[in-house]
Amino acid sequence: MQLTRYYLKNFRRLEDVEVQLNDTETVFVGPNNSGKTSATVAFKLFVTQSKSFEIHDFPAALIPSIDDFPEKSKDDQDLELPKIELDLWFSIDPDIEYGRVATLLPSLSASYSEVGIRVSNSADNPEKLLQIYEETIKQDSKSLSTRTLSEYLSEERHLTAHFSKKYYMLEKLASGYIEEHSLDKDEGRSALALLLQVDFVDAQRNISDKEDGKSNRLSSAFSDFYAFNLEQVENDSEATAVIATNNDNLTKHYEGQFSDLLSIISKLGFPSDNDRKLKILSDLHPENALKGNTALRYIDDETDHHLPEAYNGLGFKNLVYIAIQICHFQKKWLATKEKRSLSQIIFIEEPEVHLHAQVQQTFISRVREIVKAIAKNSGYPSLQPQLLITTHSSHILDTVDFTHVRYFRRIPSKYLQSSPLKDRKVASEVLDLATFNETENKAGNLKFLSKYLRLTHCDLFFSDAAILIEGTVERLLLPEIINRSCPKLETSYITLLEVGGAYAHRFLKLLEFIGMPALIITDLDSVDPDKNRSKCIASYEKAITSNAALIEAFKKKKVSELHAVESRMIKDLTIPAYISFQNPIPVGQYGEGNEMSPRTFEEAFIYENLGAVLSGDIEAFVAVTNEMSFDEVNLAVYEAVKNKNYKKVEFALSQLESEHLWEPPSYIVEGLNWLETVVRKD
Repeated sequence: MQLTRYYLKNFRRLEDVEVQLNDTETVFVGPNNSGKTSATVAFKLFVTQSKSFEIHDFPAALIPSIDDFPEKSKDDQDLELPKIELDLWFSIDPDIEYGRVATLLPSLSASYSEVGIRVSNSADNPEKLLQIYEETIKQDSKSLSTRTLSEYLSEERHLTAHFSKKYYMLEKLASGYIEEHSLDKDEGRSALALLLQVDFVDAQRNISDKEDGKSNRLSSAFSDFYAFNLEQVENDSEATAVIATNNDNLTKHYEGQFSDLLSIISKLGFPSDNDRKLKILSDLHPENALKGNTALRYIDDETDHHLPEAYNGLGFKNLVYIAIQICHFQKKWLATKEKRSLSQIIFIEEPEVHLHAQVQQTFISRVREIVKAIAKNSGYPSLQPQLLITTHSSHILDTVDFTHVRYFRRIPSKYLQSSPLKDRKVASEVLDLATFNETENKAGNLKFLSKYLRLTHCDLFFSDAAILIEGTVERLLLPEIINRSCPKLETSYITLLEVGGAYAHRFLKLLEFIGMPALIITDLDSVDPDKNRSKCIASYEKAITSNAALIEAFKKKKVSELHAVESRMIKDLTIPAYISFQNPIPVGQYGEGNEMSPRTFEEAFIYENLGAVLSGDIEAFVAVTNEMSFDEVNLAVYEAVKNKNYKKVEFALSQLESEHLWEPPSYIVEGLNWLETVVRKD
């Protein structure tokens, strides 16, 4: 059995979302404050019940309806208080699991391939709640302010006193409608426990290089693992005798017991040949022998010198700690003899903390090896937990198949449609990239996108907007251009995709799918249609563009027609998208009205700063002087830049080093100004 999908309603930003899960691992990505953590915390509230609900767990957009409930319920007797719901759907094997899930089968005479259970946190008795609330308000009448219902519910555990969990068996009808059937609370709680075991490796692991009580030291983790999962010494007297005789004997005992775990941890790639080895030493007083207290040490092979735990890097400790926790959770699940949950999910939050890039790239495959090894060593090779990983690491994401990625996208609240704040993105939706996978695979675009994202370690899925650029020169200079012309963009999370004009339009499908605003900064790339589409100066009257992005966006090829386009917004897309390309640039030193038309970034930069280039204040690697005519300078710049030997990278680095305050190309500034308005609005 496995959890195939779950639905969350009215939980924080997640007003109504569906999350599909993979059999092995599912990865949650998205920009900050998009609901990734909330999608995991819900399980602590509904399943493990290790946390209690608070009023702030309701969407902020629903708080006004809670506050209005006392007054509106007088006119509408059927009015209900908002409730938070979690629906869980599991695949089942009718030949093996039917008997164990009978409580959740709508009919014993029909055949089912899945079962569903709903857990709802809702008001127990709204009338009683209102009565107590109004009595409290009367007592407060002498105060300067009156508490709203939401404020009352936020105080002194009032919410838990009036709201509780209810359980329902779910039946999917032929029409697709989901019908709920109430379950007794104890029956529902038992049914859920039988279906699912949930464990968490939280982001706040408190791994540090200090050996104090506030740190989750690896020694403690090994000690806990020993206490719960390994064979203990037989009795107190034996432990006392062992310690009293020779503490080394107990160390050997640990050595044997931890050998499998250390072998599994080695699959993480640590310790390597260049790292010190792990060793578990006895660190016991006789009276504590059975507590499994252990001390982790690092062993220097050459000197056999024992170094304390704090003498190794945080990344190494974080990685080992995660491995121990996963082993502990899985072994504990598999070792359950009676009423073991039919499935297990282990949530791993932000595993990239302290890990360098190379380890992040292999993290998921290494952890999967550990899970398989534990299952095999425990005698249940087919019983493996599903892993659900939340991350901000593009390195981890690089190794994940698109079908395993769930993207959290910020959207406006459905509860604020008639509000002046209706455009504020205070809610989120969850996008399944497996859906994108199906459509784009047919179009032949997926293979290209997958390879590109892996090659570039793209951080696209963690950004507020994307800027698609031509090449290295733009990548080097764009941060400085943003700093000079649109500094407010520096406070947003913008990803740069170096894709070139020929491929920019291929990314728009993906950006459109995840709903991300896009600015394409591309080159005019003028060519001569009468000379086998060879490069030509952009001012040539017959010039056309060879840039696929421009042709796709505007359905025009002729350069003069592209210059005449009124709006550079890309139409027929569901996302805001703008394409910037070179415009004719006035060059006043040759008389009023004279313009030079660039075909590339370098030409545009030179023409925009032509006076400084001619005077030598800017090194542009073009042979031009003040004595040359308009046509001579125009042709010389064009010929120099189009030459395959032109030093583009040196050109960019020279501008970064230059003390002259150069002007950014105007076509780029126009695009950045547009993007700033879009991002700031979001």
